[in-house]
Amino acid sequence: MLKISTTIPFTVRVNSADIGDGSWKLVSENRYECAAVGLRVDVKVDSFDGTGAVRQVNTITNIGSEKVLLSGFSSAKIRTAKGLIGVDRNRWQAEGQWQFFTPAQCGLIPASVHGWETETYRIDSVGSWSTGEFYPLTMVVADGATYYMELEGAHNWMLKHTVMRGTDEPIYSLEGTSSNEENGGWTLTLAPGESYTSQPAVYGVVDGGFEEAARELVNYKRAVSLTSFDNDVIPVVFNDYMNCLWGQPSDEKLIPLIDAAASVGCEYFCIDAGWHKNANGRLGAAGDWIVANERFGEGGLQKIFDHMIEKGLKPGVWFELDTVNPDAAAAKLGEDCLLERYGQPIPRYFFNFRNEKVRQHLASRIDELYSMGVRYIKNDYNKTTGIGCDNGGVSPAEGLIRNYEAFSEFIDSVRAKHPDLIIENCGSGACRAENGTLKHFHLQSTSDQEYYYNYPSIISGSMAQYPPEKAGIWSYPYPRLYDERNDKIDLSEFRARFADGEETIFNMVNGLCGALYQSGRIDCADEYNLSLIREGIASFKKMRGDIVKSRPILPNGTFLIGDRLIASAGLMTGDGSRAYLAVWRIGADSDTAEIDLGRYGFTKASAWYPEKTECDFADGILKVKLPKEFSARMVLLEK
Repeated sequence: MLKISTTIPFTVRVNSADIGDGSWKLVSENRYECAAVGLRVDVKVDSFDGTGAVRQVNTITNIGSEKVLLSGFSSAKIRTAKGLIGVDRNRWQAEGQWQFFTPAQCGLIPASVHGWETETYRIDSVGSWSTGEFYPLTMVVADGATYYMELEGAHNWMLKHTVMRGTDEPIYSLEGTSSNEENGGWTLTLAPGESYTSQPAVYGVVDGGFEEAARELVNYKRAVSLTSFDNDVIPVVFNDYMNCLWGQPSDEKLIPLIDAAASVGCEYFCIDAGWHKNANGRLGAAGDWIVANERFGEGGLQKIFDHMIEKGLKPGVWFELDTVNPDAAAAKLGEDCLLERYGQPIPRYFFNFRNEKVRQHLASRIDELYSMGVRYIKNDYNKTTGIGCDNGGVSPAEGLIRNYEAFSEFIDSVRAKHPDLIIENCGSGACRAENGTLKHFHLQSTSDQEYYYNYPSIISGSMAQYPPEKAGIWSYPYPRLYDERNDKIDLSEFRARFADGEETIFNMVNGLCGALYQSGRIDCADEYNLSLIREGIASFKKMRGDIVKSRPILPNGTFLIGDRLIASAGLMTGDGSRAYLAVWRIGADSDTAEIDLGRYGFTKASAWYPEKTECDFADGILKVKLPKEFSARMVLLEK
């Protein structure tokens, strides 16, 4: 196994000045001291079965007699080789957009004979949308090996590539930090005897490229996950939001959808936004989480839940636990119930999870829904705090870290109290979706992308971000786009568009690449398309036992939204004996996909979904018939 080379595996800044490597003395295994400033750093590096990825956590202690103002404390610092630099753009509705650049394109050009020369290239995030612009993961692909580093936690972070020591002896390195004055203004005063622990960094190096690094990260994330499914059964969830009801539920709309979802084999039904009101009666206002029974006719929401249960579905609801409307009673729970900055509540109003009254209030609302039969919660997060919150007299960046830790502990307490409650993480798609957050949840929304033909790019790029059993992927045949949500449905036009079933098949193939999130106005579907949805869900149920142990394969690599091409991505079983490969035609001219699978060692291919898929496999080349400009199939590969 390749090993990471490192000398001092961290950086410390005091009063905005770096303490150089030469100032630190290794006094015992993984313990360093700087006598001049009176600081000690203990480095803890953990390894995990089944993966070469390691997790590093640093603890700094003031062993001197004076207070020290820390202005930077990194999570990890490693040496890398010179190579292509991979970054993961992750903006709303365009998650998992991987791009690779040469060091020169990133400005990493040794240009001086002086040994102190340093050039840097960084990606970063400011605020609680920790994955709203980039996913906190970067790679360096060099000479047949790939280095990677990922940061954890829903707060400010920075990943920095550096070349140093000038033209004579350039050294390339990679550093990650969540505690840095440059990135969100983090500072912390450390009194004598006090300690502070960094947020985790995960890193490693593999023989191979992106696919091999993604595999190590998936295995690591499985190893540290705090959640699991009973008997490894990933649930099939219908959610009524995306390309469906868009937060406008009612009994008239829900009953036909519930019946359709049950008829095709869904197991949970989640009512998204719109089921609730606040104490003033305002529908959809967050914070108080009072059931808006008036929306659901005689019998209210309980009658809707009872109907789900009669149909064999477990009820679910949407929450946005972090936020509260200013006119809600919950916004006045008492002093320090809201996150503040400079003495004022942060706009949009966010709960302070370090406040016991806030935690008790939210737990009571969950308890009430649980008593009504709810066994699934989708927790959303649609705004960012900005640089952070200064509750407790700390810097806003440090306050954000502490609130994130308290929020995570709250989610853990809910799961402990209701162990049969499945909790999904959603951050306006995947804008708060790093593994520090995800490990506390059962599922993760991968996107809010509304166009089914854009989703394969997100699927391929997200394979380095999430274990596939947690990667919730929307399938929404018969879509109603957001701007069409109030329009009357023309059934004849709808059914003409879907007559050949290809759009339904494409959607279902997408959903089979992770955890299937079903949606769309399937209550309007004709019997042929309902049969395709039913077949897709049955196929998912047959493969989900493999998904929880699978690893990603990317025969064509990742690609970007807007690319017109033949693409593929799949899930290979842990023993490598078989794989489920999605093949997409996205605006390409050819009606036959040709995928080179020689390096995987498969010997045969057969239709997986739909049953009538035309495919052929010879000499390591898979050929799949894709009849329309936008069409998809899934193939089972075996050895």
